Amino acid sequence: MQRTITSGLLLLFGWGASGGGATAQAPASASMEAVPVQGLLFGPMLPGIPEQIAVGDAARRAEILLTGSGVLDVSIQLPRAMTAPGGATIPLRFGPHDAAVLYSASSAPVPVNPLELIRVRLDPAAGPTRLLLGGTALPAANQQAGTYTTTLVLLVVNTGT
Repeated sequence: MQRTITSGLLLLFGWGASGGGATAQAPASASMEAVPVQGLLFGPMLPGIPEQIAVGDAARRAEILLTGSGVLDVSIQLPRAMTAPGGATIPLRFGPHDAAVLYSASSAPVPVNPLELIRVRLDPAAGPTRLLLGGTALPAANQQAGTYTTTLVLLVVNTGT
């Protein structure tokens, strides 16, 4: 009998001193928009076997599209676990190599540490900037079958510079 564990990571956004929603306006005409493209998609997992998603895995990594101009300070509030409706949990692990910034479609991703504040300079002439996130799910050997979810909160402060 095979047990199925499915999972997902939902993206929510918070804005430093500038309101809420998917678009934030900053002071002094500097503006930006953050749009969740996809959450971290672990998909079906086997009990007892860690599931890692690399930043380079375009089909499963989390991706946030950032547009506008100016300098952003981005803080990711990383969840500690995913939870099923019945209360069962799967721990999550994020390390210093689990994020990157992609400044344009033709550039290489720039590794950043999701455990620290990330400074991003938006250049409207270069097109949208993408924040990429990977991570690892750690299901227990006796993990309950079910659908597990969690929320990722992205706090963005547009410094207006």
